[in-house]
Amino acid sequence: MDRVYQANVSTVATALPSPGSLGYPQGDAALPEFTPTTPGPHFYDWLTESIMNVVEAASLTPDAQDLTQLYQAIKLLAIVPSDPLFAFVGLLLHFNGAAGSTSIVDSSSHNVTPVVHGTPALESTVSKFGNAACGFSSLYSYIDIAAPSVNLAVGLDYCVEAWCYPTAYGDAGSLWSTYLDSSYGRGFGWIMATGRFRFGEQGAGSSLGDYTSIDSDVIVPLNAWTHIACVKQGPTMNIYINGILSGSSYSGVRSGWPNRLVIGQDQGTAWAQWVGYIDEFRVTVGNARYTENFTPSTQQFPDQGPV
Repeated sequence: MDRVYQANVSTVATALPSPGSLGYPQGDAALPEFTPTTPGPHFYDWLTESIMNVVEAASLTPDAQDLTQLYQAIKLLAIVPSDPLFAFVGLLLHFNGAAGSTSIVDSSSHNVTPVVHGTPALESTVSKFGNAACGFSSLYSYIDIAAPSVNLAVGLDYCVEAWCYPTAYGDAGSLWSTYLDSSYGRGFGWIMATGRFRFGEQGAGSSLGDYTSIDSDVIVPLNAWTHIACVKQGPTMNIYINGILSGSSYSGVRSGWPNRLVIGQDQGTAWAQWVGYIDEFRVTVGNARYTENFTPSTQQFPDQGPV
């Protein structure tokens, strides 16, 4: 390594350090396949800074007397985040990309193609993880997902979750909803005018008032990131706010839902427009994922299962 660096920074070999550094071929002790050499004039500075960068990248505090730090840092950085429930992930949106872009990428194994309606776009001024989040501000601004992987069907446990940054409440702001028609019921997650979050299910062909819903015990604050998870486990509906159970109810709604999910507005109508930002939107189908209080992820959701 020192040969390459020396060639890049200096054409003149400097004197060997005294005492000589272990590990460098020197004089008669040089390995036969290498020409005797010395470190370049800035080699030790470069090596020290490189080690410090690796240690700091692993969120460790550099300590010149701890000779195990580099090994610890490499081990930490070599761990690739994985999701043991990745096989159940039907949709995974990181909302990363260039500011102003309307290209939304699904990182689940299903490669769903989200369709943007209105003005939702990636914005870099506010994000929870990565370099952007998706901003919603005007009526008829929503993301439409039409795919079997988001079909919250009869009898299936599921979890719809996201990091949310509302900037206004309005009458209601729809984080997510599925479509309702004469044959299917639907589900939805709204932030209400009171600031509380509502998770509900509506039966097939029923009127708007004929549904089961629960409101969170706590208010979702404006202009701050909050993790919200809507969980259906058997007949039980749970809301988790920042990993803490904040509402629970029995739901007798057993109707299946079509392969259609909308982010940012209720069923793609002008009502219940989400105002603010959404980051790390994930749908888990066939598994409730959260069955007790938990600590929300401190990094973006993994793109793979265990290797």
